Amino acid sequence: MQKITKSVTTIASIALTAVILLTACGGEQLAEQIGEQAINGEVQIDDDSISITDEEGNEFSAGGGTELPASWPANVPAFPDGDLVVATSMSEGSATALWETTQPVDAAAATYEALLVSSGFTLEQDAVIDGTIVRSYRGDTHIANMTVAKANGSTNISVSVVTDLR
Repeated sequence: MQKITKSVTTIASIALTAVILLTACGGEQLAEQIGEQAINGEVQIDDDSISITDEEGNEFSAGGGTELPASWPANVPAFPDGDLVVATSMSEGSATALWETTQPVDAAAATYEALLVSSGFTLEQDAVIDGTIVRSYRGDTHIANMTVAKANGSTNISVSVVTDLR
């Protein structure tokens, strides 16, 4: 677990460094080179996005045009009616994604729940806390946790996925 935390911390640190460099000097290539050397991986920076893949296959992507990583679990659907703003996939099998949508919280939760259920997931836990919907689903190979909340005028759908070890 400590190795995973270190990888996530490293990826986040590199992302922050790259953004600072981009803002300060507009040098996308310089930021990419520094990031790639720091993680022994690949860093791709475009106008409004960043993608990082380290030597262990951990992936991080944020900004405009973000796509789910190729290693995103195939049985976990993407949210269809929103913009993907952050996505990660770790080499040990966990993954996270955050979409923004204009749908109301209830509608966004219902949309994603229907997708999960049609993909073979079963609702295991359900809570509503101050207007935030938090649900956990179990599939054949993964557990998907969904949090849907209003933030900054839009609705955020956060999905975290782990391999089911049962």
